[in-house]
This record gives sequence, structure tokens and C-alpha cells, in this order.
Amino acid sequence: MKTNKFLKALPVMAALLFPVACNQDLDIVNELQCEQVHLIPYKASVSTGIATRATLNDSGNYEFQSGDRLYVWGKDNYSEIYGELSTSGSGYEAEFSGTLYYIGEESHAKSLDLNAVIVSSNNQIFGSLDDFKANKYKPVYPNNIAPNDTVAVQSFSHFETTSRYEYQSFIFDHCQKTAFISFDITLEDGTAEGNPITVSISNGGSEVRSGSVTAVKEGNAIKAKFTAGFKGGYEVNGATVQLGTRDAIEFGGTSATTLAANGLYKVAKTYTRYKITASATLPDSYGGGEKSMSTSNIPMGYQPTLQDILYEMGPYAQVMGVYVQGCTRKSGTSVNVTDLGGNPHNYRFTVAGVGDSVFDMTVTNPLYPYDSSLDPTITVSVTINVSKMTPPEP
Repeated sequence: MKTNKFLKALPVMAALLFPVACNQDLDIVNELQCEQVHLIPYKASVSTGIATRATLNDSGNYEFQSGDRLYVWGKDNYSEIYGELSTSGSGYEAEFSGTLYYIGEESHAKSLDLNAVIVSSNNQIFGSLDDFKANKYKPVYPNNIAPNDTVAVQSFSHFETTSRYEYQSFIFDHCQKTAFISFDITLEDGTAEGNPITVSISNGGSEVRSGSVTAVKEGNAIKAKFTAGFKGGYEVNGATVQLGTRDAIEFGGTSATTLAANGLYKVAKTYTRYKITASATLPDSYGGGEKSMSTSNIPMGYQPTLQDILYEMGPYAQVMGVYVQGCTRKSGTSVNVTDLGGNPHNYRFTVAGVGDSVFDMTVTNPLYPYDSSLDPTITVSVTINVSKMTPPEP
């Protein structure tokens, strides 16, 4: 009896269950229909009068290049649209065409506001359209640098404008949102043209940009030149740039500086290192002959001592150093001298400029005890030359 009652109840239960299942299926179908993606061919006339301080030409404006693209997007409460348009044209006006992906009622599309950014073939801040969309249509600035302003414009520019779908046109004007820092560093440290140089830019103690450039020759100068791009409004505070293992160079001042959108900030510095050469003619009683020593890649303010210099000149000069009695300036201002006293007597030389400085050093005459007719001391001239390091001849 129980079994029969259960079987009789099955049709009723099925009748209750099936409508629910069908409604669920219909809900899913309706949702998919609402999210249906329409592919819309789209053309737009695009012009640029962008006054950008880092430019591709001498006019101060941006010009379209063959291979430039536009990423286009728009969204409201009812629909969404996005896509990529391309051109083979160049100059200040070009036609872009492509396909837009549209979600929503087709009749509503024409009333949408459309945003657009210029994406060059060297673009590094937008990525692919999918990347840009995933980043909520915001640029992501990489850690890279560019070798010059032109490449920096192509790589890091954020040109953005707004139009209407139905207008089928975009005008880019005064819409550069990127700030640029252009570095021009003269290297007076023996670096040769063509040498690779690693670059590290830090802000507030943390590295923010890095890369590698090649030393170039401009006139008689060897330079490292490169450009970095930052989002407009970026704050620079305690910034430095370091080339290879050279000392870091400070830039940007001692207080915080906010980089304005479309700003082109110039950092022109000189990194100088010096070569110091000391030479002297030793008397016969101390071995005789021309002796010299040299040290390269030293900074201004370098401080060798007289005993250091004599030690580098060889064993005879080392022996002579034991008998130093005095040292006075004869000529020149490239090196300052300070009496340190001590035994043996010592002096500190401080590099203060470029050129020759000559010092008269007095030392004990080792022959005087054996011949009283001789002077008890001997004067030896020491010439110290300080010169900027120049690159080797090719």
C-alpha cells in the first residue's frame, strides 16, 4: 500500500519540479542574450595638434606614424564598448579603422562617449588591448628607459581624448599625460665612444627606472643620453642617477618636485674623474734618473701623501722619503699641501684643480757626513700634474 501511494505521487512531484527547472534554463538564456557581443566595423577621422614637449619632430607637436593604433572604449549603465583601430597613414591627420566589441542594445551605441588613446608600435605603457582593458584602461609605466626623447615619446606617451560614437572622429590636442626626464651626462672619466653603460635611476632610495645605453660622442665630449617617462603628477624627492659603478649623481634639488603632465625636465650633469701624475729627477746620491707615478679615476679632493708618491716611484725614492726635511710650493695651484709632521716627515697633497703644481722637497744629503764641503741637504723638484681623464684614441 505504501508503495502504491508513492507511485501515485510521482506525477504530481514531477509536475512541480519541471517548471522550476525550465525557468532556471530560461533565466540563463536571457542573461546570455543580454551579454551578447556585437562586432561593429568602425572608422574614425583622427587629427592631432598635440603640443608635446618631447616630440617626434621640430614643430613641437606629435605626428601620427604608420603603425599607430587607437584603443577605444566607453561604458555606461546600459552598455559597454571597446576595440582597436589601426592606420597606415602618417602626419597630423589620419583615418583609423577596425572592429569594436559592443555589449548592449545596438541602438544605444551611438549615444556613448568614447575614450581613445594613441598606441604607437613601440608602446610600452598600454600593452595589448586585453592588457589595457584588464588594467581598467589605465597605463602601467615600466621600469625601462629610452635612448632619446623621440623613442621616449613612442614608448611612454599617454595621449588620451574623448568623443562620441556617432561623431566617428577624435581630436587629440593638449592631452599628453606623461612627464619626461631627459638626461644628458657628460663623461670626463676616460669612457670611450660606443662603451655600454648601465643606468639606474632612484627616487627616495628605491630604484624606479633602469636600463643600458651606449656612450655617444658630441663634438669632443663623450656623453650618456637617455630619457625616462613618468605619470604626470609623479613626485621626485631625493632622486639620483647612477651610471655603472660610478658615484651616484643627485638631481631634482633638495625638496620634493612634482612632475607636471607634458613636462620635459632636463638633467645636464658632468661626471669628471682625474688622473694625477707625479714626476721627479732623483739626485745621483739617491739612484739618479727620472721617476714617476700615476693614479687614474680619482675625484676632486683626492688626498695622496708625499710618502705615498715616493713609495710608488720605486725603491730609491722610498729611501729618499726617509730623509725628507721639508716641502714648499714653488708654483701652481692644482694641488694644495699640508704639513703632517711625523717621522719620516710627511705632507698631504689635496687635488684642487687641473694643471701642474711644483714643489721643492728638501732631503738629507747622504754624502755630507763623508764630505763636509757638500751641502747638508739636497733640493728635489716634484711636479704633480692633475688632468681630466680623456677617452682613449680609437
